[in-house]
Amino acid sequence: MRRPTFKAALLLCALALPLASAARPAGTVQEELTTLLAGASAESPYSEPGLRARIDTLSAALLGRRYRRDPLGEGAGATVDPDPLLSFAAFDCVTYVETVLALARARDPQQAEANLLALRYAGGVPSFDGRTHLPSVDWLPNALGKHVLAESTPRLFPELRMATLTVSLDRAAALRRLARRPPGALGAQAHAAGTLEQASLRYLTPAELLGRASARGETERRERLQRIPSGTVVLMVGRGARSLRRAGVAEAIYHFGLAIRRPDGTLVLRSATPGGHGSVRDVPFERYLERGARTRRLEGVVLLQPLPA
Repeated sequence: MRRPTFKAALLLCALALPLASAARPAGTVQEELTTLLAGASAESPYSEPGLRARIDTLSAALLGRRYRRDPLGEGAGATVDPDPLLSFAAFDCVTYVETVLALARARDPQQAEANLLALRYAGGVPSFDGRTHLPSVDWLPNALGKHVLAESTPRLFPELRMATLTVSLDRAAALRRLARRPPGALGAQAHAAGTLEQASLRYLTPAELLGRASARGETERRERLQRIPSGTVVLMVGRGARSLRRAGVAEAIYHFGLAIRRPDGTLVLRSATPGGHGSVRDVPFERYLERGARTRRLEGVVLLQPLPA
């Protein structure tokens, strides 16, 4: 029987270029959780440098894990989405970023699990109704409101011109379309159709961030990319969400990733993507922006600072 899909952002996660990566064997969820936290224990989640170092370490530990659309749900016995609440076997772009952030801000497995629930559910309690399904009107306001993330684009680039996009979404109608389920099969949230929710996104276009294609422009570009700290959460805004457009959902955020600076100084976008064989992989950040702009799918990026626990 064909499984339905539920979450808007999890239909998206495209555009990344395939690079070689090796899948890693997986143990039980609790064993892996404990091992991952132990591997990052040298740094503290309670300071910004420590948190960024933990994000680097934990995100690297999950490189090569396979891509799977919508791998998490409300757990066994859930009526709408019985996928597990926590798994390291596979990720999509949203659950990868959520998992890394949840573990990076935790000292023990219990805190990591609580962090994940806080990010994925408005009330911190697993329920399909309460899940932050839509990035613009659900996920981002929830993460900002709970002080998991803070907007950093204007602070990092005060001299650049920001673009603004207002997103209006009918959450109930969107969830019904994406879940491909009749209204009665969904929770109360999906019954109250007709109410538009709005969100305003401020972002930098690729042209504004990367600058001119000249010798002087190349120097400016390098200097600007150098300002982006490792561990920054990156949200892609644009027209890459073909699946959503076909479903009649006007969501503007279509991919989640982490800006990671490798030891050689190269800035990469680390994310779970279905491209190639589908896995968590690194793509040069500059190349990702250039390709997205060239194909006209990418309108801009939102940069977010992870906040210490």
